[in-house]
Amino acid sequence: MSTSSGSNAGICHARYSRWQSRGPEILADRVTAVFGPWAFIIVQTMIVVLWIGLNLLAAVYHWDPYPVILLNLVFSTQAAYAAR
Repeated sequence: MSTSSGSNAGICHARYSRWQSRGPEILADRVTAVFGPWAFIIVQTMIVVLWIGLNLLAAVYHWDPYPVILLNLVFSTQAAYAAR
C-alpha cells in the first residue's frame, strides 16, 4: 500500500517538475502568439508617449519629474527580463 502512495507522489512530482521547467516557456509562447513583437513595440510606444505627455501636462504635480526616473526604472526592469 505504501508503494502506491509513493508512486503517486512520484508521478505528481514528475508532472510538477515538467510543468515547472516548461511552464514559463508555454506562457511566453502564448503571450507571444497573442501579443507579437510589432504589437508590443506599438503599444509600448503609445504608453511611453502617453506617460511623458501626461507628465508634462501635469504642471503642478509631476509624478515622475525630469529626467523621468520612474520611467527609466520601468525600462531597466524590462531590459533585465528581456536579457534573461
